[in-house]
Amino acid sequence: MIGLSRCSLHYQRANRDDDELRLALIRLAKQYGRYGYRKIAELLRIEGWKVNHKKVERIWREEGLQLPQRHKKRRRLYHKDSFDHPAAADPSEPRLEPSTSCTTSSTTVGATRC
Repeated sequence: MIGLSRCSLHYQRANRDDDELRLALIRLAKQYGRYGYRKIAELLRIEGWKVNHKKVERIWREEGLQLPQRHKKRRRLYHKDSFDHPAAADPSEPRLEPSTSCTTSSTTVGATRC
């Protein structure tokens, strides 16, 4: 006795050819670019393939498939209300210029005359 059960001694794994499944997976991945392996697995099941998500994920990794990188949405450099930028100002409204009626003396600290 060598310590093996009879079932495992005679078990031979079925040699499955995944070439057609690989081609179907690659075709769907190209057709639906933003879909991941889970959604592709569901589409394969809809087409009639009897596959689970683990097999699809294994083939996905072996083929080196990845989702395209998402691009960040560009934001505005400034907001209309954040500061007075000439391009951001509404041309119909008059621009407020700094008041020249008050003057500050640079010789004395904090001296302001209006």
